Amino acid sequence: MWNTLNVSFVLLLGLYLMSNVATAEECGDVDSSFEISLQKKLLCKYDSTNRPVKNHNTAVNVTIRMLLRGLRYSAAWAHSEVINIESWMSLKWIDEYMTWNPDEFGGLTTVLIQSSRLWTPDFSVFNGPKGKAAAFSYPCQVTNKGLVTCIPQLSYTGFCSMNYKNWPYDRQNCSLLFGSWMHKGEQVNYTMSKEPISLVDYRANKYWKLISVNATRNPGIYKNLNDTYPSFKFSFLIERHTAVIVNTLIVPALVMVSVTVISLCLNIASTERFVLMLFNIACHFFYMLFIKSEVPGNGDDLPDAMVYFRDSTILSCIVLFHCIILRNLVVYTKTVPVWVNRVTGLMNTGAGKIVFHEFDPADSATIVEDAEDLSSKNENNTSINREWKRLALFFNRIFFLVVVLTYFILILRYLL
Repeated sequence: MWNTLNVSFVLLLGLYLMSNVATAEECGDVDSSFEISLQKKLLCKYDSTNRPVKNHNTAVNVTIRMLLRGLRYSAAWAHSEVINIESWMSLKWIDEYMTWNPDEFGGLTTVLIQSSRLWTPDFSVFNGPKGKAAAFSYPCQVTNKGLVTCIPQLSYTGFCSMNYKNWPYDRQNCSLLFGSWMHKGEQVNYTMSKEPISLVDYRANKYWKLISVNATRNPGIYKNLNDTYPSFKFSFLIERHTAVIVNTLIVPALVMVSVTVISLCLNIASTERFVLMLFNIACHFFYMLFIKSEVPGNGDDLPDAMVYFRDSTILSCIVLFHCIILRNLVVYTKTVPVWVNRVTGLMNTGAGKIVFHEFDPADSATIVEDAEDLSSKNENNTSINREWKRLALFFNRIFFLVVVLTYFILILRYLL
């Protein structure tokens, strides 16, 4: 038993002596350079867990400035988009325990100390899933007046309010809201520098263009609370680079419009007209799937491009039904009502001859000849059949003008 006690006593004595040696190395007057001696003096018995003020009623004023280096915007979350900010964050404050007389240390007025050995302000992103420093510890510059300057490299993630209505010409407004989780404004007071944001080292993003970035400070005054909780907000307005997307959007849209319009210019009784419209409708459906793969599947508003192709698909289906009806009308042989003669009579007027002749590569006589090949009626019904073909030609011309005008409005409204 006594042996066990002796061993324990020796171990405790050894630990005590080692701690004294470590303390002596930290705080003792060891023959070393002025910089090392200064650091030992400043860090001797320094407590990095408490605010660096000698009066507990004094607030630590922290001045913040963001040096933006880059950003990324992605649809990584189920119901919101996120923005990733890479930056250097300049933090300045007065540490009342980090002061010295330069004459006692060879005229040194500044010294570098690792942040892990200093008190540093705690601030986090309030509106994001995470916020972290790129390095666990980073050097901070300390002056003989107690001014501490730290510029850590930080990577922050914040949520954005998405709006894809104008895709691919959309702009997104994202923001990062910073503040202290633990301290109130009377303890740690965050303020902005005169130029709170620097874009000198900003690297442009190939997908998004930075339009503007603003910084605002909220004093954090709330009702029924005697304390303040200040925060600061960085707002980023970004715009999508549209060169590639527009080329893959506008060109196919114009091609599909051309196919629809050309199909209306073909002979009413031709099979090519019917086949061309079926192909056009299939292209619409496939391209809507392509747009769906390009646009994130969230947001409150449907993108204008998707609305355009939806309406264009519906219009193409209507044109297809129109072609089917007119194709059957040209072989119709029942008695012609009076109103049909009145309608077709408009084609013989001055304006009618221009409208109903210029927009079709084949005149009504050609349509009659093609229709007669499809009709199984005898020659006595030719005059009756001709009136139905003229009526089909009339409706085809009117529908052509309506479709062209509709596409013109759709393109101006949703694509340009």
